[in-house]
Amino acid sequence: MAFVLFYQCFHYTLGVLTLIVAPIFAVTMVKKSASRMSSYKKLMSIIMVSSVISTGITATSVPVFNSEKMVYEFHGFFKLVENYYSVIVAAVITVSGTINTDLLLVILINRFDNVSTTIAPKSRTVIYSIYALIAITSFLECAQLVILIAQSELPLALRPFRRMVNKVYHGYTLLFLISRLIGFIVIVCLNIRFGRRFMKNASSKVVRLHRMLTRATIANVICAAVFTQIPMLIVVAAIISRDKNFIDTSVNIMTALQSFAFFADMVTTLYFVKPFREYLLKLLKYFKVFWCMFFSVE
Repeated sequence: MAFVLFYQCFHYTLGVLTLIVAPIFAVTMVKKSASRMSSYKKLMSIIMVSSVISTGITATSVPVFNSEKMVYEFHGFFKLVENYYSVIVAAVITVSGTINTDLLLVILINRFDNVSTTIAPKSRTVIYSIYALIAITSFLECAQLVILIAQSELPLALRPFRRMVNKVYHGYTLLFLISRLIGFIVIVCLNIRFGRRFMKNASSKVVRLHRMLTRATIANVICAAVFTQIPMLIVVAAIISRDKNFIDTSVNIMTALQSFAFFADMVTTLYFVKPFREYLLKLLKYFKVFWCMFFSVE
């Protein structure tokens, strides 16, 4: 009972904070994104929509995983009892985390593409092939997750897929997470390396923009690793161990951290992207002046 109470407080508090920060983040991104940040803005907007849906669901339903029944039990504003509600919530949380992490990888690849094209123009086939590979492997991972989560609700025609997924899921997910880790390391190194060469061929303003967006995205990647990917690895380890207490704990921690990841992304982006940070400071300054005028006592 104490855990449920703490869990409710965590999700309600996070929901309120997200409700406050998300509109500010959205307005800031729309108003202060330069023309050269169009791709970054579009991809971050997709991440934002996905994360708002995921955070909104967890904040209002407060799902607590029960490994005995293999379902989420809800302790929020909505007392949902049907199994398919549990399936929907679990699918949204896990799929959202997977998609958002891959979009961060795409942002870094896009930054490298912009820089390397300036230094040495090349065929678009390689970049498009990488994007296609990311999309296909991400789709397969999300499809496996949904089938595993919804296995109790699957129609008879799809039961063979469940057995196949049960056989390959652990190995594929491990390879998937390792491939993303390697991908992030490689693309970060390439961005840093080509960023130095880029300085010789571009204006100082463009170089600063590249550095700023690269740092912001790397900060987002670190947040994603800490709050989504590492917890997912722990959940996989818990499932393999078949320890019910370990499974309960790891899944509930993963659910909480997945929700916190979006809030952390917004805060790090507002801090590392200078135009966003300056605009936010102006907003806070105006709010402070308004607050003092409203509550001043003559």
